[in-house]
Amino acid sequence: RWEAPQPMHTPRFVSGAAVLGGYLYVCGGFPEMGTSVQRYNPRKLSAAEKWWTPMPNLKRSRNYCAVVALHRHLYVMGGHDGSQVWNSMERIAPSDNDHGAFEWVYSGMRQRRHTHAAVVLQNRIYICGGCTTLKSEDMNLDMARSAEVFSPGSHESAPLPQMVVARYSHAAAVVKDKVVVSGGGIPGKHQSVNSVEVYAPSVGCWALCPEMDMVGRRGAHLSLVAAGELYVIG
Repeated sequence: RWEAPQPMHTPRFVSGAAVLGGYLYVCGGFPEMGTSVQRYNPRKLSAAEKWWTPMPNLKRSRNYCAVVALHRHLYVMGGHDGSQVWNSMERIAPSDNDHGAFEWVYSGMRQRRHTHAAVVLQNRIYICGGCTTLKSEDMNLDMARSAEVFSPGSHESAPLPQMVVARYSHAAAVVKDKVVVSGGGIPGKHQSVNSVEVYAPSVGCWALCPEMDMVGRRGAHLSLVAAGELYVIG
């Protein structure tokens, strides 16, 4: 059943979230200038004991950013501050007793992005889609098809083949060593799609999967894998 833990210290939306070391981290988002980060410990015995803890602020205001956990680091990528869209990336390596501090990942992403999606597969971060501008009339379809992969070992990002469908506010998850991207909006058209496409690193290209198309069109939704099945929410 659902339970109501303690609320976050500040309300927020269009933030990013990931799980690292058994903690839930929520990063950026309006209205707190997009820099605040909070951590939640679900391992406490009761809802009344489950408190949110403030973490060090992000170095840059990030709304509509992407967040993933890889090894012992939390990576926060892209987003915007209301006037500029970022290609920068920062990370933090928190522990139970030491919150640490965010540091720049100096290579960053190859493209400025917000409303993009990112997942971890085979120790690398796959980033796809999104918008590079805040003006709907200037949104670029090629940009919204673009994808790249970041390797923490070399701190370098490399381009990937374009997605079949231009997408922003889409969702991504990893299923059986493949990146599965669902739904999202088409820049400049103010409509969402129900299509699903898959990227397999072993093949090196994106492919539409009509048999996986969602029942309805979705944007700004979530996707996750549990017990071997892909769930799409919202």
